[in-house]
Amino acid sequence: MSENRHAYLIVAHNQLKLLINLCVLLDDEHNDIYIHADSRWDEFDENKIQRKVSKSHIFFIKREKVYWGDFSLIHVTLQLLKEANKKPYSYYHLLSGVDMPIKNANYIYNYFEQQNKIEYIQFESSKFNEEKYFDRYMYRHYFRPGRRNKVFKNISVFLYLIQKKLKFRKKNYFDKFYKGSNWFSITNSFVNYVLKNEKIIIKQFKHALCGDEIFLQTLIMESPYKKNLVKTAFNNEPSSNLREIDWRRGNPYVWTIKDKEKIKNSKCMFARKFDTEIDDEIINYVLNECREMNAEK
Repeated sequence: MSENRHAYLIVAHNQLKLLINLCVLLDDEHNDIYIHADSRWDEFDENKIQRKVSKSHIFFIKREKVYWGDFSLIHVTLQLLKEANKKPYSYYHLLSGVDMPIKNANYIYNYFEQQNKIEYIQFESSKFNEEKYFDRYMYRHYFRPGRRNKVFKNISVFLYLIQKKLKFRKKNYFDKFYKGSNWFSITNSFVNYVLKNEKIIIKQFKHALCGDEIFLQTLIMESPYKKNLVKTAFNNEPSSNLREIDWRRGNPYVWTIKDKEKIKNSKCMFARKFDTEIDDEIINYVLNECREMNAEK
């Protein structure tokens, strides 16, 4: 094992400047960085990121198209885990390209190393509304959600209704399903378990809707690792996966400089989301705060 090292897995699709700042804050001798950049992102430039990272090893996995609510996000997550697991690491952190750490790299590293076997996965609730989401994962949705072409939309709806009418459901590989955030910080032992069950994940969620919010929560609850979940896992709060995310003011809300005190006082390790076009000042604030923390350590 790459003892006492962490892998940061980043799924990015725009905002190169912000992605570079994210990598700069993660750049530490204890960390390696793995990036998937959406293949439709023409402005993406590996060299610009490489030039800013000096302490961490950085890897770029094969670029594919990733769509909201589509299996492609699960697929890319699995590819990132597989690539990083070749070493492997004590912790694996999944981030989006518009996230930022809000503590410095050394603080984050020490925090997780002290947690030992804890799995930071957030659940919407211990009582998942399976009836509400049942159709998402038990029927096959052959075209990605949000597709603008009306012909494909109509075909997708027609095929779904036929399946429902005939009760032609997929084989169920799990006793119960759970839902929550797709961003996580998990241990090497659990990553091994996830990759061991890759075929089952694909069979169950290949044609599901928004399966990225269900597959990991469902898998861990039917595994020996559920006993290692963080105590707040089912509280539906940021401490569950240590990501400061505001769903009340947005989908999610974009942080601005007006939120600097909330960011500064947060007990989380990371926050999302940020946007250079909406408020660059808060991004510079986080950069400076983390640099000051580095200077004080």
